[in-house]
Amino acid sequence: MEPSGLASTGISGLDRTIDRLRLGDNVVWQVDSVADFEEVSAPFVRRTLAEGRQVHRLRFRASAPAARGALVAESGAGAPPGDGDEDGTTTGGTVTHVLDPSEGFEAFTTHVHRLIHRLGAAARYVVDPLTALEDAWHSDAMVANFFAVTCPLLFQLDTVAYFCLVRGRHAPRTIATVRDTTQVLFELHRIDGRLYVHPLKVWARYSPTMFFPARLDGDEVRPITSSVEASRLFAAQDGRTGIIDPWAQAVDAGDRGALIALLVGTDRDDRIAALCRRWMTREDLVAIARRVVGTGRIGGKSVGMLLARAILRRSPAFPRRDGDAPAERLADRLEPHDSFFIGSDFFYSYVVANGWWQLRMRQKEPGRFLDAGAELHDRLLTGAFPPAMRDEFWRVLDHFGQSPIIVRSSSLLEDGFGNAFAGKYDSVFLANQGSPEDRERAFEDAVRQVYASSMSPEALAYRRTRGLEFRDEQMAILVQRVSGDRHVVPAGPDGADETLFLPHAAGVANSSNLYTWSPDLDPDAGMLRLVVGLGTRAVNRTGRDYARVAALDAPLSGPSWDGEGGRASARTTQHRLDALLLSRAGSPGPSAGGLPACAVPPEEAPAPPAVVTRPVSLLRGLGLADAWRLFASPDEEARRRLRELGRDPDMASDLIDFRGLLAPGTGFTGWMRSALTALRTAYDHPVDVEFTLNIDADGSWRVNVVQCRPLQTRGPSSSAGTVSVPEDPGDALVALRGHFMGGSAALPLTHVILVRPEAYAELGARDRHEVARKVGAVTRALRESPVPASALLLGPGRWGTTTPSLGVPAHFAEIATVAALGELAGGAEDFRPELSWGSHFFQDLVEAGIFYLAIDPEVPGTAFRPSRVLDRPNLLAGLVPDAAPLADVLHVAATDGMELRADVVSQRVLCR
Repeated sequence: MEPSGLASTGISGLDRTIDRLRLGDNVVWQVDSVADFEEVSAPFVRRTLAEGRQVHRLRFRASAPAARGALVAESGAGAPPGDGDEDGTTTGGTVTHVLDPSEGFEAFTTHVHRLIHRLGAAARYVVDPLTALEDAWHSDAMVANFFAVTCPLLFQLDTVAYFCLVRGRHAPRTIATVRDTTQVLFELHRIDGRLYVHPLKVWARYSPTMFFPARLDGDEVRPITSSVEASRLFAAQDGRTGIIDPWAQAVDAGDRGALIALLVGTDRDDRIAALCRRWMTREDLVAIARRVVGTGRIGGKSVGMLLARAILRRSPAFPRRDGDAPAERLADRLEPHDSFFIGSDFFYSYVVANGWWQLRMRQKEPGRFLDAGAELHDRLLTGAFPPAMRDEFWRVLDHFGQSPIIVRSSSLLEDGFGNAFAGKYDSVFLANQGSPEDRERAFEDAVRQVYASSMSPEALAYRRTRGLEFRDEQMAILVQRVSGDRHVVPAGPDGADETLFLPHAAGVANSSNLYTWSPDLDPDAGMLRLVVGLGTRAVNRTGRDYARVAALDAPLSGPSWDGEGGRASARTTQHRLDALLLSRAGSPGPSAGGLPACAVPPEEAPAPPAVVTRPVSLLRGLGLADAWRLFASPDEEARRRLRELGRDPDMASDLIDFRGLLAPGTGFTGWMRSALTALRTAYDHPVDVEFTLNIDADGSWRVNVVQCRPLQTRGPSSSAGTVSVPEDPGDALVALRGHFMGGSAALPLTHVILVRPEAYAELGARDRHEVARKVGAVTRALRESPVPASALLLGPGRWGTTTPSLGVPAHFAEIATVAALGELAGGAEDFRPELSWGSHFFQDLVEAGIFYLAIDPEVPGTAFRPSRVLDRPNLLAGLVPDAAPLADVLHVAATDGMELRADVVSQRVLCR
């Protein structure tokens, strides 16, 4: 017998997963077939009968004979009666009650409730599929109403009742009503002949793996926590709950052209639509449409990701470049995806439902673009979602369960030819832990944040700069399962065990290498920017860490890798990684939420939710020896110093250089080069790809392509040709070998704007922000001057950083009109530039056509003479009068006849 107040499903593994059934539980199974419901209801029946209790079967006279037969458990009950009455027929402990729904909702419900009252407390029920009531009443709403009034009665009487709904036969609102009312809700899937159970709601209890999908193995249940395995299992599930609305009818009736117009549109960028027509089948498009939440287009980021996957799936096998290894299909190394897409119409629905349409229209009036946008931004963060939208959100959350997800912008204009919007809109990581209600609230907040980011100052400034103020820019949303797996890490920063979620590595790949630091490099071979952990450190310029930059035709060399044989330098390697914190021992409990994907909190991160920063060495302690060998190498210089000091050289930390992964034997660089070639050829344009990398249990690797967009650039392969650069630098302001981006160039300069590193280092954080604002005022004044200006902007450390200790925190819109940008190393705070290839900052540079230099006077072949600027009059006060107090920090000089010349072949730059 079960303990008081508890009951059993009859499947011991499922009992452990959900902490058993409670008296009063209504248990609803969403199934593909009634036969599958039989498999999970039969153990419940057997266990109930073994305890000496009766099982009451509520049969509907309208049920098809096959459906009735499938509900007979292996209890010796025999064939169900063809007819009967609510008094019931008893066979082997099972009492069958045949009820007639054709008499109508009210009469039928009255009879059912009378029967339930007569059977009394603690009864056990197995009920015919509720879907049969829809056949009788021709109203899905009535099915929802029946369950909504019957479930509470069963709960009050401490019964346990099994129900089922046939998947695809009910509207989202009906599913939502059932979910809100029931105590336990399961999805049941049959995939490749095996049953998988996915708890969606388990009222009043929680476990760390309760809401993961799990495989039923007889009496056991095995949770599936790996993103790779979960995506592989459920990628084939279309996710749509019913083909019952005009959108679904259009999907069913549409040919490929109509579906592309529906999902992609043809007015945004016809080249993208043409690529979809070339590479996507109708089956592809229907599968996408059935994962659309609401209606409308799926936006540029979603289209780019799906299009890239379609191209790679249909590309031929690529020859391995590492000896005699056989060729592989590009698709063989792809991690599957099971993303959802919140359609662009939802954005309008949200605006209209909250009464903001007039404000949206006001933004289109002359002179109101920025101020009306700012007001709309604040309101978008606070609105309420209509019930229909919330019902659709549940569909997404039910699918992903407790898997961490990322809610990403995918606007109509994003990631097209000419406008990347890189980093301008928000993406929000969600740890997605806790109760379903907590997870749903966090998901709503994430959607609000992404919607609001469409009106952020950075996004509005970008649109204005690109002439897009009055283009239709709806915000669709891409919801992706975070790639990676859960890992329990002993003793986090506060001594408590932590559960983290992260991919082994992530990065950015460009099909054109715009930073060829050697004349021997082929710009068309492509380039990688790699980090361990979440890809936030690959797309952002974070802390004092450096991503691993690798040319695909010479992957074991690099611009910042100055050790013998191209090995990493401890000064310019990655020391910290980013991960999702799912839980921490001793904390109040796991949480559903997260931080913006662009934000990295300090090491002393609070209890979840958080994207946290941890030492890269934690990978070594997670039982991931294969991954560690691919990513890290011994720091031979540190080991040598320790030996000289008579200390143990094994105390030296390893360096993240990815030498094992980039070595020819793994096939990784060959796959990446072939994949980029396939994408560049299909697009007929350079491409920029974001990806994650996971190492399987057998040590093999898989790539998850999470984003692909055209790469806007004025790079080496598109430059005008060789530019002569004098050998003798003379009294040049700047002379460099390498360490620049922007191809061959000959740029006349009218002005140089210099932020003096020594004076800047003496300022506090507030004053450093003020310097950044005044730099923006100077560039604006030069842009608006009667004579067109061409300026070189120089400053300490990293331009555009959010951390003033690392550089000048100017917004890109404040510096977007300069001709060239230089980052200076050294000074009292040892400011360090970063050649930011692959980051969002890099995308901004190449879209704006800004030439970039990294200037470190300690590097051989580099000369920097600031006196060439400082000896000239400071024009600051005349250009921006209220900036005069900063004249010792910010110097603006006219530079009559100065020119910046760069030759990508010889890798030389001269500015004099």
